[in-house]
Amino acid sequence: MALAKTCCGAIKRFRLELPNFMNPPSITVLQGARTYKQHSYRYNKELYRRRLKVGPIEVTPRSKQLNWNEDVELEAFTHRISEKLSRVGVRQAFTDMSYSRSTAQLVKEVIGDSVQGQELDALDTSAGNEQMAESGDNLARNFIKDFIKMQFPHLPEEGVGSILEFLMSTEKLAHVGKHLGITDLILYDGFLVPSEPVARSLLALVSLINEEQGEERACAFVRDFIITQLIGEDIDAIFPITSAMTRLVGLLEKKGQGEPISRLLEHCGQATAVSCYFVGIYSDNELIGKAPGETLEIAEEMAAHDALMSLYGIQENRLPFDFNTTYKQYGILNSGTQPTLLSSEQH
Repeated sequence: MALAKTCCGAIKRFRLELPNFMNPPSITVLQGARTYKQHSYRYNKELYRRRLKVGPIEVTPRSKQLNWNEDVELEAFTHRISEKLSRVGVRQAFTDMSYSRSTAQLVKEVIGDSVQGQELDALDTSAGNEQMAESGDNLARNFIKDFIKMQFPHLPEEGVGSILEFLMSTEKLAHVGKHLGITDLILYDGFLVPSEPVARSLLALVSLINEEQGEERACAFVRDFIITQLIGEDIDAIFPITSAMTRLVGLLEKKGQGEPISRLLEHCGQATAVSCYFVGIYSDNELIGKAPGETLEIAEEMAAHDALMSLYGIQENRLPFDFNTTYKQYGILNSGTQPTLLSSEQH
């Protein structure tokens, strides 16, 4: 009996000393266990019914939330754009005319007939940003036009105007203002601020920087936040070239070069549905443009289009925009002469 007990104890100790892979842990299998609670469907359905009964959640503006501090937000905005601006000036730049008119009308209703018509008009226009927006619009347009002419000296006025209107469009200015955080700071007669007030506030901010920091800082702001929207854009899509061959003939004649001559360079698949012709445009025995096309006429027009893009300096393989060089803004905007370039070290 004692021997049997000794043998059983030895066997138990031997099993405990076995490696893990020889002594796997026991696995308990639950039979018929449910992982979905029966009351969840009825509970969620009741919550959904109550949510529909209450109605949609009212969207409140940022200024109505508990952690809103207007002075702190305006100070943070000036640091975000790296400009030292007065808080009063920024507040006026972000006050839309609709808000000032509604405020003036409210004052008239509260005070009554004691407010005269001229005083009401003065109160209506003094706090708005309309005049500041007009001043900023003129400054931005003049600088952008000069910047485009400096980057594309051979581009015609039509192309300069197309790029200018693209950058100064309401949608593009509102896009810049929205990502700068202007939407939450605007005083507007309503909650959902449309694109026009955001664009006006951005231009008013340009005017404020011009008044308090100088014209050069204002133009640098336009360059850094508005002109940079051209990065990644197709100039050919902004300024579409039509009647390319007619334009090319007139441009070469104006420059004193020979008339453009079309020559077939390569072709393949003429008797198939996917024929391709490669046409080159020559002037004074020099290849100035080439492009493929499904027919000879299409290939010739596309080659003339390629030649025009090269002559205008807006070809796809052009150099990128030079944003590291600062320009002497007074030479651009005031004198109308060729602007002076200043390197970053000299500036």
